[in-house]
Amino acid sequence: ARGQSSATVLASDPVLADVAATVLMVDGLRQPAKLAQRLGVRDFLVVSDGREILLSRSLADKVTLNTNWPTIIID
Repeated sequence: ARGQSSATVLASDPVLADVAATVLMVDGLRQPAKLAQRLGVRDFLVVSDGREILLSRSLADKVTLNTNWPTIIID
């Protein structure tokens, strides 16, 4: 089974960001966009234990990643 090693959420409310990152850490590889939407966040990044990066389109439009790890942008 694939697992995640990291989850990051950017939000103006730090409590929301923390809660959303925790939820994405627990179950963020199956349907991260759906989970983020339910939590009301747009900017998120999840790194799998296999070094695959799942990045929301909203966050991808704001940051530049300098990595050779596979990156999947989620709309």
